[in-house]
Amino acid sequence: MLRKRGAGGIGLGAVSILAVFVVLCMTVFSILSFTSARADQKLSEKNAQAVQEYYQAESEAEEQLGILLGEKNIEDFLKAAVQEGCEISNEGQNHIVNYVIKVNEIQDLYVEIALTGDNQDSPQGRWSKQKWEIHVTEPEQADETLNVLKKE
Repeated sequence: MLRKRGAGGIGLGAVSILAVFVVLCMTVFSILSFTSARADQKLSEKNAQAVQEYYQAESEAEEQLGILLGEKNIEDFLKAAVQEGCEISNEGQNHIVNYVIKVNEIQDLYVEIALTGDNQDSPQGRWSKQKWEIHVTEPEQADETLNVLKKE
C-alpha cells in the first residue's frame, strides 16, 4: 500500500532547510549587533576620555589665568607670567601673554591674553582673551626607513 503524495503540501525537508536558514540569519544578525554595540561603546569611552582631558586642561588654564590676574598691577602680572612659563610680547600699549596647557599626547590648549594700559594700571578689567583654542601636534614618528643594499 503506497501512499499518495499530496500535490500542495510542503515536505519535511523544506521546513528543516527554512528553519536552519532562519537560525543562521538570526545568529549572523546577533553577531553583527554585538560587534556594532561594542564598537559604539569603545567610541563613547574614547569620546568621554577626550572631553574629560579637555575640561581638565581648560580648568588648569583658567587657574593659571586666575593666578596671573591676582597681581596688583601689570608689571607684577608680567613678572608672574614669566615665572609661570608664559611668553610675552608687546604691541604698543598692549601686552600679549601666551601659554600652552597640554591636553593629551597630540593636543595642546593654546591661550593668548591681551592686556591694555601702562605698567601702573591694575590688570583687573583690562584684559581680554584673544585665543583659547586646541592645537593638534603631530606625535613623534619612529624612523621606519629600511636599510637596503644600494648599488655603488
